[in-house]
Amino acid sequence: MTEENGQTECAPRKNRKALVVLGVALIVVSSIRYYLPFHIYFLDISMKHKIFFAGLTIGVSEALFWFGIFLVGEEFVKKHWDKLNPARWFRKKK
Repeated sequence: MTEENGQTECAPRKNRKALVVLGVALIVVSSIRYYLPFHIYFLDISMKHKIFFAGLTIGVSEALFWFGIFLVGEEFVKKHWDKLNPARWFRKKK
């Protein structure tokens, strides 16, 4: 972080784009990982281990999601949040 003329610059332009791509990838991976607990049920392990792995999977997915949000930045999230909301996917545009 550098400060010039009272403004803070987080990262050079090239590195910033790579961080945004990484953040979006983490968000996508975290959303895919939310489906893993449904598959853990069919594994041939004890119920105690199934519960542990399901909780661990959900916790890791949540951490990946919020770390991805942190990387992409507030502006990106505000700009694209409406597109990520499934309730608004099929509304007619005025």
